[in-house]
Amino acid sequence: MYKLFFLISILIMVANTFSHPPPSSYDYGVHVESFRENQYLLQPIPQKLKGQIEYNPPLYYYIIGKSNHIIEEITRKIIDPFYLARIIHIAIYISVVLMCVNLIPLVTKDKSVNSWSVVALLTIPNIYLSQVMARADLLLLLFLTTLVYVWFKFDFSRTMPQSKMKILIWAVCLIGMANSRNFAIFAFIIFFVWGATILIKSNLRKLFVVLLLIFIILGSGYFYAERFIETGRILDQALEMPYFQKYENLQKNFDRRKLFFNVQFNKLFETPNRFASFEENNSFAPRFYGDMWGDHWLYFSGLPLKDNKVVFKRIILIAAIPFTLLYLFSPILYLFKSIKAFIKDRKFTLDNLAPTLFCTSLLLLTLFIYRQPEVGKNSTIKFTYLIAFFWLPIFSMAKFLSNNPKIRKLFIYYNYVLYIISIPLYIYWK
Repeated sequence: MYKLFFLISILIMVANTFSHPPPSSYDYGVHVESFRENQYLLQPIPQKLKGQIEYNPPLYYYIIGKSNHIIEEITRKIIDPFYLARIIHIAIYISVVLMCVNLIPLVTKDKSVNSWSVVALLTIPNIYLSQVMARADLLLLLFLTTLVYVWFKFDFSRTMPQSKMKILIWAVCLIGMANSRNFAIFAFIIFFVWGATILIKSNLRKLFVVLLLIFIILGSGYFYAERFIETGRILDQALEMPYFQKYENLQKNFDRRKLFFNVQFNKLFETPNRFASFEENNSFAPRFYGDMWGDHWLYFSGLPLKDNKVVFKRIILIAAIPFTLLYLFSPILYLFKSIKAFIKDRKFTLDNLAPTLFCTSLLLLTLFIYRQPEVGKNSTIKFTYLIAFFWLPIFSMAKFLSNNPKIRKLFIYYNYVLYIISIPLYIYWK
C-alpha cells in the first residue's frame, strides 16, 4: 500500500513541475537573476545573491545555475532554471524518504510503522508547494539528511577515523549544510563538535586533523565572514531595503504578545488563506498551521490571489488536527527524555537527536519571527522555513506509535485517509 502512495506523490510532483508556471513562484525574478548570475562556467566562485534573498549563501544557485547553463549549451535552447531546480527537488525528496525509511528500524522494529513512515513523510501539502519553489532549504535538507543517515547507518561515531571516505563525507556534508541555509547552525555545531572530538581522540596525525578542521571552518564560514565585513550582519536580512525597512518601522514598540498569543483559528477556518482577518492582522499559530496544510499564501490555489480550494482547505484544516498535534508534540515529549539520556550517556542516538534537532529548529524559527515579525503581514511565518527539518518528527511519532499499540493501528489508517483527502491540495490547478 505505502509503495502506491509513494508513486502517487512522485507523479504529482512531476506533474506540478511542468504545470505550475515558474513566474507564479514567490520572488521569481530575484531567484532567476541569482541563478543566471551563477551560471557562467568560467566563473568558478559563487556569486552573491540579489535583493530580498541576499542573506542566503549562493551554493544552491551556483549548482543549479551552472548545471542549467550546461544543458542550455548542449540543447542550444534557453531553459528556465526553475524546471531543473524542480527536478532536483524531486530527486532530493525521493532520496530523503528512502533514507528515512532505512533509518526508522533504528527507532522501532514495527514493520507497520516503517511502512506508515513513507506516507507520513509525504502527507503535509506544503511539501508539494516547496518542490516547485526555488529554495536553498532543499539543499540543506539533502545534506543534513545524508549526514544523519550515514552517521547512524554506518556507525560513523565509531568507525570514522578508520575511513578517509567517511571523513570526506562528513566534511562535505558539513560544508554543504553551512552553505545552504543559516538555519543549519545548530545541526552543524552538533556534528562538527561530535566529529572533531572523535578525530582528535583517534590515532590520526594531529596536523592532519587540525588542517581538516580549519578547512571545514573556512569552507563553512567564509560567506558569513565576508557578509559581516561588508554589511555588519551575519544572519540578519538587509533591513535597509525598502521592503524590509517598511516592516522595520512598523515593528518598533510592537507588542509581540499580539502575535504569539493570538489563537483565532476560527478566522483561519472562515478564510483559509492570506486574507484571513486576525486581530490587528497578527497571528503566529493559525498562520503557521494554515501554511502547513492550506497553501496560505495562494501559490497553488488558482489564479493569482484567488482561492479555488476553500472547501478542500476547510476539510483538511479540521482533519489534520490529530496529525499536527502528534507531529509537533511528540518531539517535545521526547526532548526531555533525550536531554536526560544525553546527560547520562554523553552521546546522541537517533531517537534522541531527532527531537533535539527539530525542537531547536522550531525555536530558531520562533526567534527569527520574533525579531522579524513583519507587522501586519507576517510573511516570515512559514512552515517552509522548517522544510530542511520536516522529516525529524517522524522518528518521534514512530516511537510514540510503537509504544502505544492501541493508538497505532487507528492512527496509521487515519493518516492514509488524511493523505487521500489532501490530494487536491497537493496538485496545482488554475
